[in-house]
Amino acid sequence: MKILAIETASKVCGVSLLENNNLIQEATIEDEYTHSVKLMPLIDNVLKKEKISIKDIDLFACDKGPGSFTGIRIGIATVKAFADATNKKVIGISSLESLAYYEKNDEIICAMLDAKNENVYYGFFKNSNGRYEVIDELQFSNVQNVLEKAQNFNKITFIGDGSFIYKEQIIKTLNKKAKLDCNYKLNSTNIGMLAYLKRNEACDTNMLFPMYLRKSNAERLI
Repeated sequence: MKILAIETASKVCGVSLLENNNLIQEATIEDEYTHSVKLMPLIDNVLKKEKISIKDIDLFACDKGPGSFTGIRIGIATVKAFADATNKKVIGISSLESLAYYEKNDEIICAMLDAKNENVYYGFFKNSNGRYEVIDELQFSNVQNVLEKAQNFNKITFIGDGSFIYKEQIIKTLNKKAKLDCNYKLNSTNIGMLAYLKRNEACDTNMLFPMYLRKSNAERLI
């Protein structure tokens, strides 16, 4: 199964081509303001290196959020267009689950993305036989509320840019309970690997929706 996976929900604009869960090609640019311009050339470059076309792809995957509202829309619109043109399936992967998937341990994982003004998108995950099951639900909240919930766990690993931005608060609140993995960034390869694991959840394009977790700035001002 050939999977084309894209990451546009963060500062990273990335494209990965996988054969099942094996990475074949990857291209990445980190510039959150140019996703709409850079994404298609990245896709074209990855496909040309393997001498294949869009019609050879079996499954299209993207980061469905939470994250940049504009970036999420770009990613979803792109995979929907490709899937409609080729009559293939799509799958959206949560950016928070993608973060959790990076951590190969049996501890509780808190995936945390900065949402500005001491707010974060977050989710608590537990590794269960190689799959990362969400505990409770993915949410948007003030970081201190998240840390209060985290005190219910004996050990917890924090990952995502929120773990770096709010590391002092995490350490102050949780002390030795917390482990921080601050450097890992969202990427298209994890989106593709999770897409393969969850391939039975692939759907038609009319069933793929963004996961925002909160209203946009424009909506909040109405």
